[in-house]
Amino acid sequence: GEEDLKPIEEEREPEPKFKVGDRVKGKYKTTDSWYTAVIAERQGDKYVLAWEDGDTADTIKGEEDLKPIEEEREPEPKFKVGDRVKGKYKTTDSWYTAVIAERQGDKYVLAWEDGDTADTIKGEEDLKP
Repeated sequence: GEEDLKPIEEEREPEPKFKVGDRVKGKYKTTDSWYTAVIAERQGDKYVLAWEDGDTADTIKGEEDLKPIEEEREPEPKFKVGDRVKGKYKTTDSWYTAVIAERQGDKYVLAWEDGDTADTIKGEEDLKP
């Protein structure tokens, strides 16, 4: 009878986690490292990436090999270019005045006040205001 009939549950596509144009980190299989890419297209449940560095290998990823970039907020750097700081000079273990000339990733390039050009790349642990 009619009591045996049930409405058919419509199979809904789950909302994709990422969309075309999103900037993401993608896991590169040969190095097992995460690199920045933009989602170029979707193919079923996979995503085709355009790597930021222009590489054309290993571009098709599932959601498990992608993560949103917002998750990975860069911590605010303790110092910025132009700041006067004390830097620890490795050979003497003493602190000398310098100006931060540039940042390279999590390191700082110093311009020593005395004009010395040695030992100019420091991490935050070797700097103080």
